[in-house]
Amino acid sequence: MSPRPLNDPLVNAPFTATRSQSRIPNPPRSRSSSARTMSSSETPAEKAIRAEEKARLDELHNEELLDRQATRAERKAKFDAEQIVAKARADAELDALKAVNAEKLENMKTAAANATLAEEAVHQAKLMAIEKNPAIINAAEVDSGESSLPPTAKGLDLCLPGIPMSEVANIWKGTFVAENLAKLRNNPSRVETNRIEFTADSRVLATSTGSRKDLASVDVWLEGFTNYTIIVQTLWNTSHTLSTAMTQFHQKIVMLSATYIWANVLNLALQVHNRAIRNSQIAPANWTIPNELRAANCDWSSVKPPTSKASTASKRSRADTNTAHADEFCGNWNFNRPCAAKPCRYTHACQKCKGEHPKKECTA
Repeated sequence: MSPRPLNDPLVNAPFTATRSQSRIPNPPRSRSSSARTMSSSETPAEKAIRAEEKARLDELHNEELLDRQATRAERKAKFDAEQIVAKARADAELDALKAVNAEKLENMKTAAANATLAEEAVHQAKLMAIEKNPAIINAAEVDSGESSLPPTAKGLDLCLPGIPMSEVANIWKGTFVAENLAKLRNNPSRVETNRIEFTADSRVLATSTGSRKDLASVDVWLEGFTNYTIIVQTLWNTSHTLSTAMTQFHQKIVMLSATYIWANVLNLALQVHNRAIRNSQIAPANWTIPNELRAANCDWSSVKPPTSKASTASKRSRADTNTAHADEFCGNWNFNRPCAAKPCRYTHACQKCKGEHPKKECTA
């Protein structure tokens, strides 16, 4: 197409383009307006067809939604059922395991009880055989006495390591000597090197004969007597009454050691202990300290000398309260008057018979 010449009147004419002549497209009409136009141009039959189609689509959508919900509910119900079945199976397996364990435990208890009864029967049979024919016993067993120990003595090696079983046998036979309490300590490091020996299983045993020198302090005596109490309770399976009596005995000995010289208190403890062994060491009444033995060993002459501070305090207390009545015994205590000295340097014992009662109540 050739261009227009310059003298063409249409080229030189002013531009007055109308909407139909402009290149700007018409603005798009909205969907509502087009729908309105469409609906207004639809026939009733077309409207009915379109409404029916919409209703069918809505129905399909609702059916699909219901199917999804039903599938989800079915899956959840199936999962819950599987969980219930799994839990029931696990509970059944646990109950079966508990039943098996309970049966095993009961069988173990029965076997242990039967074993204990068998050991006791063998022990009693051995004792009867020894009584009928002592010659069948080995000389070493007669000397140590370990063959006659009850089955309960087996646990002493675990709770009291290092204690010689020969001394345990002496306790069982009633031939133990209270001076040997130092041998019942279960700490081998405190046994002197020139007085020890080693057994086949590397246990350390004290070999020397016990004496009062081995019980040089209340701590040594207390440890030995505590282990002695454990051995007695283990061998005889004693009652609570005997345990209480032996505990009260060692508490009184410890209390007396705080006031009186340890040598005198030790002598009292050994006398009461040996007397209990001779009479019956499992009788609670035999562990009571008689008044005459206490007065003979722990009197005013065996009181520990007071320290300088205690002596000054006692003098000041006597000067303030005017309670000095005698050089050995507390006068206030003997005449049932309150004693203001804490502690009192004088002995709280009867001035007449040295008993544990005031002089005012003495019947001697």
